[in-house]
Amino acid sequence: LVTAVLVPILIVNASTVIRVVLGPSWAAAGPLFGVLGFAALLLPVWNAIGWVFISQNRTRELLHWHALDLVFKVASVFAGVPWGMMGIAVAVSVRYYVQLPILFWLAGRRGAVRTGELYRAVSLPACVAVSSLAGLTLISRVLADFPDVVRLLLAGLAALAISGCVLWLTREGRRALGEIRELGRALLRRPQAAFSASSV
Repeated sequence: LVTAVLVPILIVNASTVIRVVLGPSWAAAGPLFGVLGFAALLLPVWNAIGWVFISQNRTRELLHWHALDLVFKVASVFAGVPWGMMGIAVAVSVRYYVQLPILFWLAGRRGAVRTGELYRAVSLPACVAVSSLAGLTLISRVLADFPDVVRLLLAGLAALAISGCVLWLTREGRRALGEIRELGRALLRRPQAAFSASSV
């Protein structure tokens, strides 16, 4: 969920992020950063699927998947070369979405975790990400006249509001919000407990 909230901010405000972090001289890298953000949306899923294979002692299948993934990686780079750096960035990002159904099928074709369960697991974060992307894109023109840092702060607040609304619409989302609230309370209590212990 963190990725589903954060990455859309980076995608929609890619050029602004680059200017703030690296300076105006790097502004041309903004579009590339934005395109690669679409790949970043799926990276947590990619990493988590590896745990499915490992936890079921299916490391040989995982090795086969990595070999196939390498072929896709190389092919995507070569496919994008005729269009330069932007072409490579687009091809690299697209290949994640092309491979995702294959990865889910391989991971869920046997074992305790089925393919349908994998799709259900990513459905809520996907809704959050799509809603945030759409909402931030719509308000990007409104924020265009603000200073870069202010624009990013407002975009972050908007993304949090949009994500919260989307999560509130489902039982699973409300449960996630409750877990986030409890985590926040636990983090706030920890410094207080440490301060109390040090003052004794």
